[in-house]
Amino acid sequence: MKSGGLVAALAFALALLAGLVWWLARDGDAPSEVAGGSRASVSSEAPLTTLPRVDAPSSNGSSVASSTPQQREARGNASYAPKQGPAGSLLVRAVWGSSGKPAVNVEVRVERRAGTLLQLAEAVRTDASGAAAFDAVECGLHVVRGDRSGSAICQIREGQRTELELPLDLGATVTGTILDSAGRNVSQGAVWILSNGRWVELVECEASSRYSVANVPVGSRLMATGRDLAPSRIAAVTADAQGRAVVDFRLEGPAASVLGQVLDPQEQPVARAVVVLADVPDGPQLLPLSQAPRRTAACDAEGRFVLHSVPAGPVTLVVQSEHFAPRVERLVVVPASRNEVILSLSLGAELTGVVTREGQPVAAAQVLVDARGLGMCGGAATDAQGRYRLTGLPEGDVTVIALEIDSLQESETGIEAALRSNTPPHSRHELELVAGRAVIWNPELKPKD
Repeated sequence: MKSGGLVAALAFALALLAGLVWWLARDGDAPSEVAGGSRASVSSEAPLTTLPRVDAPSSNGSSVASSTPQQREARGNASYAPKQGPAGSLLVRAVWGSSGKPAVNVEVRVERRAGTLLQLAEAVRTDASGAAAFDAVECGLHVVRGDRSGSAICQIREGQRTELELPLDLGATVTGTILDSAGRNVSQGAVWILSNGRWVELVECEASSRYSVANVPVGSRLMATGRDLAPSRIAAVTADAQGRAVVDFRLEGPAASVLGQVLDPQEQPVARAVVVLADVPDGPQLLPLSQAPRRTAACDAEGRFVLHSVPAGPVTLVVQSEHFAPRVERLVVVPASRNEVILSLSLGAELTGVVTREGQPVAAAQVLVDARGLGMCGGAATDAQGRYRLTGLPEGDVTVIALEIDSLQESETGIEAALRSNTPPHSRHELELVAGRAVIWNPELKPKD
């Protein structure tokens, strides 16, 4: 009896061991997690395929039928952060008008030249001395903007510190309240200003729902938002003789929120991706040069984003990042709903080269990419050696345009006028971009008259 019991126990132990081996073998094909995050290299022989997107269920109970889990986390805890190229530093000193007084607690944004096409930007608020420091800025031409006024162009050089004074316009002191549709105080409200086609948060209201902000240019367009409440109507600033304006906002009832996570093809979170809540109509244009105002949300280290106060109805999200192709996601949201979505990006294409005229490099030339079915989706400026580089472009057939704008004034209408006119020397070409690969295009501009 004892020997029989030992045999049975041994057989049971062997069965458990076999089951454990089978389990480990089954998980062996799953992507492994490497400390610090693994990055798959892409070669021309074996392009990286894109994983399908999975929609997470929304709070209203509706979900997309799928054989895969309806909600999942990224398989690693290390986010995708693209390698930064040559960089320098930038110190911006914001002052009010010609007075030289420091502009305190003003948001300063640094965007790439032609950054109106790509929504990637860094923002820092000025300190008590009016200074905003940017430690690592990619080399090249950049546009520096204040949250309510002021813009300047600067060139960042490798290993050098650039200092810039940014004059801001004096304006009215705007005060008011933010109330909900029933006239109750909104304690978590914020006032936004329309700056260069983008809504920028200007100030948060107090617990009493009151707010106050100084030096808002007369004629500026403002709106207010509140968590889970639809945005207010847009109001223009008009001031009295003492330079004061009162603008009260009424939020338009319940609104939705849109939140989620942006993943790369390996299901790792994409840090520094930007999600744009864009008013893009159904049609061929993705991000036209002139477009309706939009709000943006930057993804955190885990690739997560959240957009509150989203009006009910059709919503268009545009996701952009350094090295992945743009993605457009259209949703329909209902009031007071919480809409969760997981957005998987596909590998983007790259375009690089040198712009010349009569064999000589052209600095500060514009290179624009117009993708068929998407519209103008990329832009960059050449450096002192005429070099440019664009990443995160969609694959497929595109029209590429190289042109030179005589002045360094940052102007969307100037670029648009150049594209519509045959006056400025320009070069235009049809190319096919391939995901995960770089295409070299060296345009030659026509001689100046």
